[in-house]
Amino acid sequence: MIEMIKKALHKILIEDQDFLLNNEDLKYWKNKIFYITAVAMLILGAPLMFYGAYLFYREGDITFAIGEVLIYIISVIIITQKSFSIGFKKYYIIYVLYIISILLLITTGLMGAGMVCVVCSLILAGCLLEKKQIFKVVIVNITTFVILTALIFNGYFDGTVMETYKKVWLINGITAQTCGIILLFLMNTIYNGLDNQNQQIKKSEESLAASGIKHKGMIANISDAIVIVDINGVVTYNSPNLMQRFTWMSEDITSRHFSEEIHPDDRDYITGVLQSLLEKNGLKKTVEARYLDKDGGVGYIELTAVNLTKDLNIKGILINFSNITERKMREEEILYLSYHDSLTGLYNRTFFEIEKKRLDTESQLPLSVIIGDINGLKIINDSLGHAEGDKLLFTIGRILACNCRKEDIIARQGGDEFNILLPRTSNDIAYQIIDAINSACEDYNKKVSSELFHISISLGAATKTSTGLSLDSIFKIAEDFMYNRKLLEGRSFHSSIISSMKMALFEKSHETEEHAQRLVNLTRAVGHAVGLTNQQFDELELFSTLHDIGKIGIDDHILNKPAKLTDEEWVNMKKHAEIGYRIAMASPELMSIAYFILTHHERWDGKGYPRGLIGENIPLLSRILSVVDAYDAMTHDRPYRKGMLKQEAITELINNAGTQFDPDITKTFIKLIS
Repeated sequence: MIEMIKKALHKILIEDQDFLLNNEDLKYWKNKIFYITAVAMLILGAPLMFYGAYLFYREGDITFAIGEVLIYIISVIIITQKSFSIGFKKYYIIYVLYIISILLLITTGLMGAGMVCVVCSLILAGCLLEKKQIFKVVIVNITTFVILTALIFNGYFDGTVMETYKKVWLINGITAQTCGIILLFLMNTIYNGLDNQNQQIKKSEESLAASGIKHKGMIANISDAIVIVDINGVVTYNSPNLMQRFTWMSEDITSRHFSEEIHPDDRDYITGVLQSLLEKNGLKKTVEARYLDKDGGVGYIELTAVNLTKDLNIKGILINFSNITERKMREEEILYLSYHDSLTGLYNRTFFEIEKKRLDTESQLPLSVIIGDINGLKIINDSLGHAEGDKLLFTIGRILACNCRKEDIIARQGGDEFNILLPRTSNDIAYQIIDAINSACEDYNKKVSSELFHISISLGAATKTSTGLSLDSIFKIAEDFMYNRKLLEGRSFHSSIISSMKMALFEKSHETEEHAQRLVNLTRAVGHAVGLTNQQFDELELFSTLHDIGKIGIDDHILNKPAKLTDEEWVNMKKHAEIGYRIAMASPELMSIAYFILTHHERWDGKGYPRGLIGENIPLLSRILSVVDAYDAMTHDRPYRKGMLKQEAITELINNAGTQFDPDITKTFIKLIS
């Protein structure tokens, strides 16, 4: 029965009115008090009001009896009527209780009880109303008190129970009013204070929630991950971005020992680091460790761990770690480049000097050194270009690496020089290694006989057998031996290079050995006619054979192009004279004809190349070859044309004498061939 009544009241006063929304809001509690007061008026008001009406009726005060009954009935209608707002109902309850309190004073003579009821109605106003509304109630209350006071002291209540209040009215009334008003504002202040506090709490909670979302978002998007481990190294917390940043890890590694996520070889080290942090609260360390990814590859992480076991929020060791694999790879690459030669992959001079100091100890004796110098690198660079020279350097570097031991230090010192440190190696073993290197070079040359050049390196060795010897002096001895070998091997090697280049020239261009031999015979005949010396005859023969040696540095498609060369192609073709000059200057055997090679395309009128020399400023041998080479070229077939008849070629020579050709040499040559 009681439950049914409660539900009915709840439906009438709460659900339909929808005023109990949020129990964390001050409005909720004010509405809650209204609900309790309204229920009390509905349930307890009936017996009290009807009993009061009965008492009035028995005393003959029918008006008051009817008034009490009407007040209750009207109150029930207003409180339960849905059309009235909660604010209106609150005002109504407060003023009804206030009026009943005043009537209690006037009709019963119970001044104390009446004043208490007035105070209670004021306190209720403080509980139910907002501050602006309370002022209205206070004004009504004070106005009512002033009117009652005026009426009492002007005799309007003489002959009633109110007459007995005249002597104590002011003191009791003022006391009750003061207490009531103070309590009213006190209750309202308390409520407002609680409301402000509640609002601050809500703001703090919202701020905290927003901060939590923000920090979660930050943690989820930073490149680092965070874990907390207890004093035993067991993970008690890991950030939600763990698997996202470190794919080899699980999304949740709590309850597992942190070292399980580390490379097996580094686990003891990391465990030791974590244990060492426990020595002092706040102690912090940054270390690096390896890990194994899902594919078995090795990566690197950097960990910064701090002891926060005394922190109530952490209660453990806070570890912040990031993946530094790319950084380590870059560092290793930089370190590699700083200690290695970029072309050969061998160590460089910087690393060699460091190792030289490190190995110069008694424990490494006997300490042997090998010094090597590539033969013919300059002539290869000058004739074939630096790309071919680099290829030679790389090939020599591979041969050295393949024929030395793992503990040996092989370094390119710069240019064409290589040094090798051989710790705990006798002089005999050092020369065995030299023999192995020379054999490897010979084997390579046999396998690549079609190459434009053969590889060769002059090597010398020496050995430090006691601490009394200076390692620099050992290097000097090895260097002397190397230069002795270079003198012995150099001439034959240069000859082999020239021979290889000559064969390569015949293979890649329309030049032939027959053409070269014809030039030798014809230029020799001219030489006899103009009275050359024996030395000039030797130079002329060599020059006639190798005058176009620079063409091995020109692209094949230009050399053998059947159509007319473009301007750009012609510029490249004309470079062969300079290339030939550099080749000749790099070889002692050819140095004497280098200038002739450079100038063999100069013209008598100064319109030739590359220097634009005029007349007799062009060397005699170059002038002779210019005429003979032009005649032989005109009278023999080429890929792009048929050869001329002899008389046609002679006519061309006559027409160009004095412009392209030396007129005297031309006349002499024509006389010889006629």
